[in-house]
Amino acid sequence: MSKLAVNTKEDLNVLNQHLSEPNTHVFVLVFMEECGPCKATRPEWDKIEVADKDKNVVVADVNSRLLLDDSNKIEHVGDVMAYPTIKHVHKGKVHDYSGADRSHASFEKWIKDASASASPNKSQSKVGGRKRRNIKTRRSGKRRTKRNAKKSEKRVRKGCEKKSVKRNAKMQK
Repeated sequence: MSKLAVNTKEDLNVLNQHLSEPNTHVFVLVFMEECGPCKATRPEWDKIEVADKDKNVVVADVNSRLLLDDSNKIEHVGDVMAYPTIKHVHKGKVHDYSGADRSHASFEKWIKDASASASPNKSQSKVGGRKRRNIKTRRSGKRRTKRNAKKSEKRVRKGCEKKSVKRNAKMQK
């Protein structure tokens, strides 16, 4: 494992070379110096230990000021919309860190699990917990899970069917 602090264009070129290597796992933290959550996350990220046995793992932290110039881009990562942004890139596929815990131990566990397994999504789900898709309901505007929304739609349909049956019965009388 190697650590890389990306503060210049040359450092960014080295990072992009690592990103283009097929057997390398690259873990990237993009931070902004003025950002409060970044100030809390970065010291924990810096505690990640470098082990000589993991030569196919690169841990990098990128200063967002470097990305202000349009010619400076991180390959495979795309545009960074929020700070701090934590991503894992392997074989051109990008996976976001989905854990709420931003401690040194959770970062190391995520890196160890993702670099050891063929599919880093499994390790992310362990760190980040179960993902739920929320959707807005039409009437109340409250957010509900997709499963609950389907149940309520079935109830509404059954209610509408009962009302239509009653209306048809009244019309036939």
